[in-house]
Amino acid sequence: MKREVRIDVAGQGLTIRSEGNEEYLKSLARYVDERIKELSRGQGGTTTLSLAILAALNIADEYHKLLDAQEAVNRRLHNLVGELEASMEQTAA
Repeated sequence: MKREVRIDVAGQGLTIRSEGNEEYLKSLARYVDERIKELSRGQGGTTTLSLAILAALNIADEYHKLLDAQEAVNRRLHNLVGELEASMEQTAA
């Protein structure tokens, strides 16, 4: 069941409807808010919208780098499983 959760990001109060855990949603909002704050340091005159877009791009970059890293781990694991299976077959023979 969806419920309303109040969050604040970049000074903007938002009410979102979600089935997600309220504390988790608030932690996501805090993360985005912190990223926007980091980007705003030394960026006089930059609009909140521009900072939000930059934060979104940075977060998307992090996400894709993590996906790439996970893919590399999965490939390595697959190779190790193959080596282990080959080794077990040789030992059994």
